[in-house]
Amino acid sequence: MPPNKRQHYTRFPVCKYTTELKKKQEELIQKLVAENKKLKGKQAKLKRLQSKVRTADEDIKERIKKKKNSEKGFFTLSFTEKRLQSSTALNEKRNINGPEKTARRKIQETSEVAMKIHGGTPSNMQPAYFGLFATLSNGASASTLTDMFYKSPTVMTKVIPNVVNEKVKAFENSKTNFVRSVNVLYRNGLVSKEKYISIRSALSMNNKENSNSKSHTEFMSNCNVPRILPYKELMYKIKGIDIGNLYDLINSFVPV
Repeated sequence: MPPNKRQHYTRFPVCKYTTELKKKQEELIQKLVAENKKLKGKQAKLKRLQSKVRTADEDIKERIKKKKNSEKGFFTLSFTEKRLQSSTALNEKRNINGPEKTARRKIQETSEVAMKIHGGTPSNMQPAYFGLFATLSNGASASTLTDMFYKSPTVMTKVIPNVVNEKVKAFENSKTNFVRSVNVLYRNGLVSKEKYISIRSALSMNNKENSNSKSHTEFMSNCNVPRILPYKELMYKIKGIDIGNLYDLINSFVPV
């Protein structure tokens, strides 16, 4: 038999293995720590997003609530309390007091609410204006209305003159003005045509400044004083009065 050969064995590198294992463990731990940080960051971001979603949801609910209240014609308590601190009044320029932008917004808000309540549209605001006027005329006192009208150039120079001049014209064609004109004609005896025309002119006309022409006398802006009837029209009316039969006294009652 051949002699036994000595067998050689390679030893397992325990130390190297242990070192590599620790290194991999440390790398894994570092990786886990990094992933954990990322996870915590994402969790924090998720919480922030959830908070924003809750805030947005609450804001949407509040807006919906305000819109419903507005459509019903009501305002929130906080809104009302805020407006109480800057309640509306008319300034010296006859506009809503406060900043011009705020005044325009208040007017717009009032118009929008009135439009919804009274069935108006942006192209037809008349129902809203009718509702506002009815509320004003039936709710405000006479002194308040007078004060507001005095402060409105549109009312004083356009609205009131339109109403007054229509009434003045109706009065000039009335029986009362006819009697008034007759009183002038027969005052202290029958006046001449020229005298009557002169009196009528003096009562209802005045000379323009820096001019030879005349204009109607106004008792307020754009409101003329009532005039007595023109001479020709007055005489025509007088001649049209039925005074019955006229008799010649001498021929009818004096014996021949």
